[in-house]
Amino acid sequence: MPPTLSAPAVCRLIHGARFHFASEDELQQGIAQLLAGQEVPFQRELRVGKRDRLDFFLPREGIAVEVKTGGTLAALTRQLYRYAAQPGVSQLILVTTRSSHRQLPQNLGRKPLYIVHLNPLA
Repeated sequence: MPPTLSAPAVCRLIHGARFHFASEDELQQGIAQLLAGQEVPFQRELRVGKRDRLDFFLPREGIAVEVKTGGTLAALTRQLYRYAAQPGVSQLILVTTRSSHRQLPQNLGRKPLYIVHLNPLA
């Protein structure tokens, strides 16, 4: 069984990878391949409410990973606060291509938020 990863380690793993994508779905597929290739246990599209679904959830670590290539800062903030309120979530990672998303606070609902900003042209 692979060791438990910290959220900063997951961020470094994602940030150090090269993704070729034209859509959010393609970026999610790339992240899924990366995590699977590193033998990181995760769940995709985990439903946590009537309208909420975590893009990725690392159950051993309690890390929710949200991938965003669009959307407003306000809508994303509300979404991440809902995710932070989930009992199994202890940390959040946002993988985004939007510079404006870097304005989010470092903690949401007393849970740390880590941001990985990817250049969509890379």
